[in-house]
Amino acid sequence: MKESIQVQQTQLWLLRHGECEGGDILRGQVDVPLTRRGLQQMEHALNANLVFDHIYSSPLQRCAEFAKSFCQQQVTELSLQPNLAELNFGDWDGAGFDTLYQQHGDALTQFWNDPWTNKHLPPQGEPMVDFEQRVIEFIKQCASEHVGEKVLLVTHGGVIRCLMAWALSVQRSAGFYSQLAIAYASVIQIDIFVDEQGQLHPKLYWPTIG
Repeated sequence: MKESIQVQQTQLWLLRHGECEGGDILRGQVDVPLTRRGLQQMEHALNANLVFDHIYSSPLQRCAEFAKSFCQQQVTELSLQPNLAELNFGDWDGAGFDTLYQQHGDALTQFWNDPWTNKHLPPQGEPMVDFEQRVIEFIKQCASEHVGEKVLLVTHGGVIRCLMAWALSVQRSAGFYSQLAIAYASVIQIDIFVDEQGQLHPKLYWPTIG
């Protein structure tokens, strides 16, 4: 009789921050707060009956503000995790899109079309390869440390797109960053299964909340 294969699972829920102050700007690691509406969006994003074993958040206030409050409700430990912060856009960070396209239109287009090859764009920014590595390595660590648990990650659109591409085995697709819309306060679920050889098998869900 064939022995059954033991598979362990970690359930990750990814919550994007809500609407932010600052208007139509390139929001990387510029630390802007949520609007009142943005906080309300996050408060209504998760079912009140959901209980998490652990909560991680980007340290940027548009994520951490809600995460701290939510942890108090859940009586759950919060860890601020720099690896969940958005991509650092360097000299472009915090600039308005109109200004960026007027002053750096060609460079901005090159970056969006292929952020991996154009590794020196944006100026003084974080290379996309480094960004993806820090995000994915943290997720792998999280999956191994929280086997059998449900974990909430409060983070950013770029981080979520990176993890969706990883879960779907899509490599270096500019469309995931430039064309895949992740609405404010969106929730994505990734279950990570670990087999007996220690290999990770992520499965992506769009959970129904409510």
